[in-house]
Amino acid sequence: MSDIQNTPMSENSLFGVLPVVKRCRKCGKVKSIEEFNLYKAKRNVRSHRHCYCKPCRLEITRECRRRCKDLYGRSDRKKRLRLYGISEKTYYEMVEKQNGLCAICKKPQTNKRLKNLAVDHDHASGCVRELLCTKCNFMIAHAGQNGDDISILEAGIIYLRRHGKD
Repeated sequence: MSDIQNTPMSENSLFGVLPVVKRCRKCGKVKSIEEFNLYKAKRNVRSHRHCYCKPCRLEITRECRRRCKDLYGRSDRKKRLRLYGISEKTYYEMVEKQNGLCAICKKPQTNKRLKNLAVDHDHASGCVRELLCTKCNFMIAHAGQNGDDISILEAGIIYLRRHGKD
């Protein structure tokens, strides 16, 4: 503990003098204060920094998500499905009907982080249409920003054909 007591201090704080270094509670190493993330809620009044250094915090977060993988993915998916007014059972029936493929490109979901197909819906009416992969969902979402303006998609096709992409 003596190495922290004999460290340089910073004077730019409302709460007085703050240390320029801090000891990580996981790895035990004394590191620059910049190696610790800031608290968003500023609960740690002494330094407004997390007690774990950035690499240790990342490791802890990843391990927690690995342990609770089903819990994280499933609860978020259920919440999103409720927004569209469909159950998990209905979603999986749609997946089966589409053979697990995107309704537009007829390919499976390729985004490794987002393993499930996205629920496409009409933004005006809220009606669910079909399931899309991430890439096709982004494409449709762009057209949807202008009230499902098909002319944007048609202009994209013309553009690609003009530049030799048939």
